[in-house]
Amino acid sequence: MSDEAMRAAQLHAYVDRALDDERVQAIEAWLEADAEAAARVRAYRSQGTLLHAAFDAVLEAPLPARLTPRNDDR
Repeated sequence: MSDEAMRAAQLHAYVDRALDDERVQAIEAWLEADAEAAARVRAYRSQGTLLHAAFDAVLEAPLPARLTPRNDDR
């Protein structure tokens, strides 16, 4: 994995709250020192908000009957 891909993965994990406290502190120090990385985090969060607005209703909709398992005696 390239350095750029590694940095992007770390920022995504930070936005997703998938890091331990020690790593969160390190990322937050990085964000204070790196305006570009901080802007990327804001963009990732904005994208997440837009995705939730677009798709949360779909996630909460009941599963169509044609997709639910049948309890046939086959």
